[in-house]
Amino acid sequence: MSADHGTDSPRLFLSEEEAAAQLGIHRTTLRALALDGRSPIEPVNLTAHKRIYRLRDLERLGGVAE
Repeated sequence: MSADHGTDSPRLFLSEEEAAAQLGIHRTTLRALALDGRSPIEPVNLTAHKRIYRLRDLERLGGVAE
């Protein structure tokens, strides 16, 4: 669900659905963990009901980035 604005800049954030897929869990599980403060990666709260996740945090969790 990312919009293409004609730039080739790297993505910095993932949607809740994309982050959950990368973690191998369901989106609602990630949401519940985030709301409970137990998410494996810290969410960025855009609104009370919308969260995104830093790609860098997900890569660090997987050992891809330092």
